[in-house]
Amino acid sequence: MTPTTAADQMQQAAAELQRCPETGNWPSTWRSPSQKRMHRPALEKEVQITWLLSEAEARALPWVRERFWSKRPKRSDLIAYSCDARGRCIRCWLSRPEDRHAYAELLRKGCGTAPIEAVHPPTIAVGQPALPAHPFLAPQMYANIAASEGTPVELPAANIQSTPQKLAEIESAFWEGMRPPQ
Repeated sequence: MTPTTAADQMQQAAAELQRCPETGNWPSTWRSPSQKRMHRPALEKEVQITWLLSEAEARALPWVRERFWSKRPKRSDLIAYSCDARGRCIRCWLSRPEDRHAYAELLRKGCGTAPIEAVHPPTIAVGQPALPAHPFLAPQMYANIAASEGTPVELPAANIQSTPQKLAEIESAFWEGMRPPQ
């Protein structure tokens, strides 16, 4: 690991100052559903998370949708759900393979990262708000944009007959346009 310079440390400190003090999000990053103030009382009641997909497999997903529901949905795309001490559902996490494939394609093209309500699966914890998935996927999106910009753009060949008379007319018109108004 290379040591950081003073300038690098100053840039990191400046970047940290840009984060929202309440949510820890970077500028222009939407709050995850669990970061909204209206859901704080529900999060305080959470006591357990039940994983329907193996926890390791679910946490390896690039993102999952987070929803607050009072009843556990009976859906095939349900990954996990949380309950309070009385067994009532609080939060659900959903992910469909078709959606992941569509957003992976957008990510590859450099057009998007994840749905607005998507959270980063490793940040899911009992009673804690999950972090949005966008900041974790954005570096990959920017890398894909940079990779696609490296390919040269081929322009069609110009079909202009360059004759000395035509060039003289163009040059004359250029200098005429440069003449100050009278």
